[in-house]
Formats: sequence, structure tokens, C-alpha cells
Amino acid sequence: MSKQQSLPLEMKPSAIIVQQGKVLDFIDGLTQRDETPEEYVWQEIAKSLAREYRYPKSDIAVEFKLKLGSRNPRVDLVIFPAACNRTPKSGIIGTARFLAWTLQVAAK
Repeated sequence: MSKQQSLPLEMKPSAIIVQQGKVLDFIDGLTQRDETPEEYVWQEIAKSLAREYRYPKSDIAVEFKLKLGSRNPRVDLVIFPAACNRTPKSGIIGTARFLAWTLQVAAK
């Protein structure tokens, strides 16, 4: 997953041709990711967050880097509170909530 970029509505393409062996990212609608079982799971989680839990796509970051001391781990999906600046520190709360949610789903 790559860093999320948002284009103005008038600049968004009307149709995207997805290459063979790729999956279109649900959050940004532009990025093509390698077609793997793991990627399908992440895309389904992203769809669930937006459709069932009603998180705006604009509040979800994909492949976000955190700042934890001297480490910079990458998180697949982060949910930010509305109107939050997307700094490595501001995403920690959303990440902890999301990871807890992911662990609950995985445990079922």
C-alpha cells in the first residue's frame, strides 16, 4: 500500500484499467496493489470500515508510518479522528483502536 493522495473531483479519472495481477485500492481508488490473499483481506477490511462502520475514506490512511522513539513502523490502515493533522504521533490512538478491532475480528 502506498501513501494516500486525494485529487480534486474534476481531476479524478472516470475509468481505471486495472492491470492483470493487481487490485484497485478501495480507499484512494487509484493505487493498484499486487493481487495477494493478504491484499484482498485488507481491501475487505477497508470496505467494511467505510461501508459498515461509516468512517469517511478521508479519515483513513493507508500504509502510514508511525514515530515510536527511534523506530518508524508502518501500519497498513490508520483511522484518524476528523480534522486531525496526519502526523506520526496523531495516528497512534486510531492505530491502537484499529489494531484492537483487527485482533477481535481475527480471534472470531
